[in-house]
Amino acid sequence: MALAGPGAALATTVLVMSITGTGVEVLVNNGVVRTLRPGETSPEGVKLIDLGSGSALIEVDGRRWLMPLGSSTATTLVLQADERGHFIVAAAINGVAVRALVDTGASAVAMNLSDARRAGVNVSGAQRVRVLTAS
Repeated sequence: MALAGPGAALATTVLVMSITGTGVEVLVNNGVVRTLRPGETSPEGVKLIDLGSGSALIEVDGRRWLMPLGSSTATTLVLQADERGHFIVAAAINGVAVRALVDTGASAVAMNLSDARRAGVNVSGAQRVRVLTAS
């Protein structure tokens, strides 16, 4: 958990979820998804300056960021374990929100069929496997 002193401003965080030829979809402050076209500014003050080849030039809190797909302005991330000791997060796959378990000792990434379909992941030819965590 991060603490700020009296009068300290909390930085706006942005995660680039998708980039198209006409705009970007960003997750702002880990809570709201905004679609921006060049020149547009979100209610939170996030402005899309320009689109490049696979990246977006975004202005956040007066600072410009050249951001490829999946990049974030957040400098740290702290995860809290739930009552079972699992780290559950809200993630984005192809711009689609999914609930994910972060297994800190995992050697592979897996997702269920329902989430894969919702996120537009091509599962043709994929093998069905059973996945277990250490606990």
